[in-house]
Amino acid sequence: MADQLGDSRRIVIIGGGVIGVCAAYYLTRHPHYDRSKYRITILEATKIAGGASGKAGGFIASWADPPCLASLTWGLHTDLAKEYDGVTNYGYREVRRLHCDVNLQGEPEKGEAERAQNKTVTPIPDWVYSNRIETCELKGDGAQLHPFQFTTVIANEAKASGVEIIFGSATSINYSEDGTAVESVNYRLKDSTDVQQLSANYVIVAAGPWTPTVLPKVPITGARNCAIHLRAPSKEISSDLVFFNNEVPNSWFPRIKLYPRPDDTIHISAGTDHLTQLPASTDLVVADKEICEHLRRAADFISPCLQGRELLVEQACYRPALTIPGRDRTHGPLLAPTPISGLILATGHDNWGIQNAPATGKIVSELVFDGKVVSADISSLTMGIDLRDIV
Repeated sequence: MADQLGDSRRIVIIGGGVIGVCAAYYLTRHPHYDRSKYRITILEATKIAGGASGKAGGFIASWADPPCLASLTWGLHTDLAKEYDGVTNYGYREVRRLHCDVNLQGEPEKGEAERAQNKTVTPIPDWVYSNRIETCELKGDGAQLHPFQFTTVIANEAKASGVEIIFGSATSINYSEDGTAVESVNYRLKDSTDVQQLSANYVIVAAGPWTPTVLPKVPITGARNCAIHLRAPSKEISSDLVFFNNEVPNSWFPRIKLYPRPDDTIHISAGTDHLTQLPASTDLVVADKEICEHLRRAADFISPCLQGRELLVEQACYRPALTIPGRDRTHGPLLAPTPISGLILATGHDNWGIQNAPATGKIVSELVFDGKVVSADISSLTMGIDLRDIV
């Protein structure tokens, strides 16, 4: 039996990653929110930001995909960083993003004089071996933040405004007898087999790649990325994010992305590993040891400043990738109300989840309290999709 709400209305958010957390936060910031009348509950299987929301690189930009969310979310990120001192609390700072092609035959420079002589008009960072770079191109300015710290800060602010967090796995959504409205959510508390139930007037599905657990027909899968963290003093390494491409087939050098952070660490991630199955929860995700070793070797090859640095973390996460024929990641997430009253989709953000979380949260709050989206035109996000086929 579901719990009793009395005169209050409950909004249940399935998923405690950055999307669910930002949805909860912006619901509490909406002018119509009254904590005496609305109960907002995040239902999270393991821990807040336990998946990609805590393990991503953390790059954001005003020009990101999809355009209908990018400019809105950039402004919101800027506002949040000012309000919550993002520089101090979650490593927020403006950065450049560079794309470089690797020269695997290049020899490292023998000294500062040769390094200076080899510098060209391309923006190769000082901490990278220029002899081992074919080309280097500035792809655009943006900003970065530490995903786990950001999500945690926003979650704490949401809790302070009345949001409840329950650590349990959602198992199903229950609907009215005629199937036209949500009524409740079944879940199991962490480390328990007993099924419990939360009454709900609204259910926000923000479960990322685990969305099919409660909505089996949603076309989404998990795409794994492995990463390592090295100790790397910020005084020796610029803030530039550098993405290295390698066109040599079957090479040992992977396509890697380097994210220096202001806390004297560097996040180094690999490309997508398509050969792994999505585990049951974030706490069962494991990194591939061989991929992590290749990342370490690549870091040593590309930068004298990274050679021999202390290895801090080996990790992996699964991005929520939509599998809709003819649709690529630039189309953006599934963010929309569904034909079922009270059921809202906020999932499938792929590699722009940290980026687009604030805009997603704000839009969810408008769908709940205004009954429509007023901050952006999101019609393109469901173009060509009949939501009746997937919920």
